[in-house]
Amino acid sequence: MKQEKNNGGPVSTQAASERGGGDIDASTDILADEALLNDEARQPLSRKVSIPSSRINPYRMVIMLRLVILCLFLHYRITNPVPNAFTLWLISVICEIWFAFSWILDQFPKWFPVNRETYLDRLALRYDREGEPSQLAAVDIFVSTVDPLKEPPLVTANTVLSILAVDYPVDKVSCYVSDDGAAMLSFEALAETSEFARKWVPFCKKYSIEPRAPEWYFAAKIDYLKDKVQTSFVKDRRAMKREYEEFKIRINALVSKALKCPEEGWVMQDGTPWPGNNTRDHPGMIQVFLGQNGGLDAEGNELPRLVYVSREKRPGFQHHKKAGAMNALVRVSAVLTNGPFILNLDCDHYINNSKALREAMCFLMDPNLGKQVCYVQFPQRFDGIDKNDRYANRNTVFFDINLRGLDGIQGPVYVGTGCFRLKKEEGMSSMIFSTVRGIGSFLKSKTCDTPIDEAAKGDTKVLSVSWNQDWSGFIVGTERGFNVYSCNPIKESISRETHKSGFKIVEMLFLSNLFALVGNGYSNSEYPPNKVFIWNDHTNSCFCELGFKSQVVAVKLRRKHIVVVLERSVYVYNFSNLKVQSIIETAVNPRGLCCVSQAEAKAVLACPGLHPGQVQVRDLKRNIVKVIKAHDSDVACMSLTLDGSLLATASTKGTLIRIFNSLDGTLLQEFRRGMERTEIYSVAISSNMKWVAASSEKGTLHVFHLRPDILSSPKDIDHASSLSLIRGILPMYSYGNERSFAQFSLPVSTKFIAGFGPENTVLLVGIDGSFRRCRFDGEGGQMVELEHKHFFSLTQTEDAVFRLKKEEGMSSMIFSTVRGIGSFLKSKTCDTPIDEAAKGDTKVLSVSWNQDWSGFIVGTERGFNVYSCNPIKESISRETHKSGFKIVEMLFLSNLFALVGNGYSNSEYPPNKVFIWNDHTNSCFCELGFKSQVVAVKLRRKHIVVVLERSVYVYNFTNLKVQSIIETAVNPRGLCCVSQAEAKAVLACPGLHPGQVQVRDLKRNIVKVIKAHDSDVACMSLTLDGSLLATASTKGTLIRIFNSLDGTLLQEFRRGMERTEIYSVAISSNMKWVAASSEKGTLHVFHLRPDILSSPKDIDHASSLSLMRGKTDHQECSFEEYYILFCPYIFLNINAGILPMYSYGNERSFAQFSLPVSTKFIVGFGPENTVLLVGIDGSFRRCRFDGEGGQMVELEHKHFFSLTQTEDAVVVM
Repeated sequence: MKQEKNNGGPVSTQAASERGGGDIDASTDILADEALLNDEARQPLSRKVSIPSSRINPYRMVIMLRLVILCLFLHYRITNPVPNAFTLWLISVICEIWFAFSWILDQFPKWFPVNRETYLDRLALRYDREGEPSQLAAVDIFVSTVDPLKEPPLVTANTVLSILAVDYPVDKVSCYVSDDGAAMLSFEALAETSEFARKWVPFCKKYSIEPRAPEWYFAAKIDYLKDKVQTSFVKDRRAMKREYEEFKIRINALVSKALKCPEEGWVMQDGTPWPGNNTRDHPGMIQVFLGQNGGLDAEGNELPRLVYVSREKRPGFQHHKKAGAMNALVRVSAVLTNGPFILNLDCDHYINNSKALREAMCFLMDPNLGKQVCYVQFPQRFDGIDKNDRYANRNTVFFDINLRGLDGIQGPVYVGTGCFRLKKEEGMSSMIFSTVRGIGSFLKSKTCDTPIDEAAKGDTKVLSVSWNQDWSGFIVGTERGFNVYSCNPIKESISRETHKSGFKIVEMLFLSNLFALVGNGYSNSEYPPNKVFIWNDHTNSCFCELGFKSQVVAVKLRRKHIVVVLERSVYVYNFSNLKVQSIIETAVNPRGLCCVSQAEAKAVLACPGLHPGQVQVRDLKRNIVKVIKAHDSDVACMSLTLDGSLLATASTKGTLIRIFNSLDGTLLQEFRRGMERTEIYSVAISSNMKWVAASSEKGTLHVFHLRPDILSSPKDIDHASSLSLIRGILPMYSYGNERSFAQFSLPVSTKFIAGFGPENTVLLVGIDGSFRRCRFDGEGGQMVELEHKHFFSLTQTEDAVFRLKKEEGMSSMIFSTVRGIGSFLKSKTCDTPIDEAAKGDTKVLSVSWNQDWSGFIVGTERGFNVYSCNPIKESISRETHKSGFKIVEMLFLSNLFALVGNGYSNSEYPPNKVFIWNDHTNSCFCELGFKSQVVAVKLRRKHIVVVLERSVYVYNFTNLKVQSIIETAVNPRGLCCVSQAEAKAVLACPGLHPGQVQVRDLKRNIVKVIKAHDSDVACMSLTLDGSLLATASTKGTLIRIFNSLDGTLLQEFRRGMERTEIYSVAISSNMKWVAASSEKGTLHVFHLRPDILSSPKDIDHASSLSLMRGKTDHQECSFEEYYILFCPYIFLNINAGILPMYSYGNERSFAQFSLPVSTKFIVGFGPENTVLLVGIDGSFRRCRFDGEGGQMVELEHKHFFSLTQTEDAVVVM
């Protein structure tokens, strides 16, 4: 690109005075100059410059001459056939015509080549005036490298140095280096580069040298003293050259060291093993070298940001090479800097023009041209090529002639490296996608220090009301902005106001800070009704907008999708990359009918079909569509269950509500609301799939009862009635005879939307600003109103603001420090014994052992209690104000506990947050929050492990940073176990497929996947040192013992022949015994072989059962499928071609003890062959078994709620 010197600058004061005479004062001259400057700044920032005719016309004449000769040649060839070889002649003529046509196409773009000129002075006047904050756009520059031995680190270092030294505001430049080989050499070379940059960058900017890659600057045979006037330049240049040569020596030493890899792998300077020792299986790594604390050069000036990124790699997953690396850089940069523009460079493509970024901004930030520019491509220049080399000539032709010609006809000039582009580009079909500039302040936080009475809010017009996905909150769109409310209890969480207009559609994603907003479309509205703004309230910014040609009538959100409903179509976007996944055509849909499931496993969407009364149900994962003829008239309302299995619909007649199986379209149940026509406002199916609620304009809330077996036994529709003679003209469904189970009267003049709360409660939100909570009797159907409030009169409480921190691989995690929450638990006085009767009304929610079975903790609906076992006594008792905890975990016998709320309607502690409680200070020093519910928590001295339904988060206990995020299969039981030994940090959790267990070494970050069972794993346990792993499946017949390090099957026990649920399994600390409790009411103790770790069990596949083993309990799939899935873990005898890797377990239990069948027990080991049992009914049992004969006797049986708390039992850490 070429920069044009601007000779039309501002006119000086003297010239103005001479033109206008001596009566013009200085202030008038200054104003005139300012006006001229502003007028200059409004001019275009670039222009096309045609090639002079004197240069292009000779070239065109040569083209015309060649074209004439070509035509004469083709005329001769066609008119002179060769009869003796006609076929060969015809083929050759066709080829010649084709090559001639190709040549013409190649010459056509060269007919109108153009140059482009930029006006950097105008760019500076508009966006980068001296003395004012720079308004130039930020640029994230991506550099990709794979193998430092093939792509020398010195070359990459020069590219990085040329980027850091560009002539651009330092706070607007960020360099991200992708190391796709996870090489420690690249990491250390980049560390050296960042240190050298502290000296190189100020040198380049002080003396304005070009190019700013030191290798090519010092090697160039040019007059480096040209235009240099500072006397210190020669001295500084010599010193800098010496510094660079020393830098090269250090880089060469690193390369020499990297040629010999140690057997134990690379180790960093602090002694930590390099995470990328296994290049195909390593975690993601991010290191910020410059841009944070200490990111200053030698003169104390700020440097651009420099970030090292090595994306996570796992075996069995597609990584898409460079494209995948670029995607990883986009995600990382979105969190750290989020510049609107990207420049991608190869590692050997340095910037030879320090003003290149400003040149690109002349196109991308031009007020007129910038809206039409998608990318700016810089040509490549190759160094070190012989001028007589044919390829050098070819490169010259391509970049200097071909691309200029293509640019002249606005053809594609994209090459790849050296390309500036928008992070968000134009989408497809009717969707318009654009980067939002300056929209971050379009919402302002509303102060809610004092209560707002209803009268004060009376002039606020409500435009829309909608529930979130699980009825835990709702959002209200007004003509002023929007308000968010949580329901348990009802309180205002967020309040935002616009400057002068509001939103007609507002949707929220659970109780996070992500919202979808659509403007109200009034004449004074800044936000049109054809655009969807995705708003992040945590950053107070709109990170994208989706625009359409027609008005948006509805928006639905789920964690992985954005669904936008237009009047005749539905657009489904992927939330991660904002690309269109599906476009669904519908009938005219002015109501915006659409609903989506929220379960992770199933992504189901329901919307109107192409004909009246039709509903089309689409599986978004498998892209399967089912069309259901739901009604004869138009559909007026629809709703899906959270898992998407049931669909409820109502028609415009409003008399019937029908329930369908969404998978196959079967009619399951039909309810009659009434006989008169009416409009049904909303319909909802409870999360437990027991009830259906519907509100209508008749002012009545109806609750209907779903059959318990609704999915297993569809409703039989009897068409063989007395109307059989006219059955041909009847609709496909019979009259619904099931009436509502419960009813409640509402104001007729108000539109209400219905949702469900826990414990048979129905929640209602009205367009008049009212909130109602009603409870109905599940037996008799009576319904009473529990709560009635006007939600505009609620104040925003400080602890109600939900914060979302979204990072790469951590999108579901919210982390915040909790202040002022220290009083949420109170100590319970236990001076007198508490008899069992007094405790009878205490409901136990959870029971769990500590790490060495020396104590256990009980979570109740009132709080939690801690008991020590030797002897059994109550140590700590804590009560909440009005709710308890469904998950409680303790760290040995210390005062550190992990608590998760029970999630009831009156609970202050939601089920998606983990509170780390210090009972010594009587305070909660932190909380960990997540988008989905927490299903388990495990503690060890250095780690906190939080288990969600599809992932496991591992936190470092010292700094509370995420150490690992592990994806699992669906894990509703919260299966996970961790070792407690200091030397080994081992974690076991479900794998990605049924029956798999993944064992992870948290220190070395090594993962071993074990195929433990064919069916799902139901229970697992590790020894204290993590060397042995015990597992049981959902069948409950076998218990298997594995070596956790290599996955070897060591021993197998048979609990019994019948299926059962195993509640818990434990391995004794001396590794002699295994205990298991099950729903059969029997405690089993098994004997481990003394040499279990030294001599693995021999699996005999050549037994008499070999021919029928394929049909046994162990083989649920074909051997070919089994081998393909798990071949790394299968060791087969040559003659056992159809056998699975495990044989029948013939070892039975060594000792048994009978327990109450109705009670769930967890098992642990005490000293001297004792087994400890804690039941969910509040009972504690201690049993001893004979290590020789296996006889077992009960030593102790107590109800732990009857124990008193003694003073000396409180342990303080």
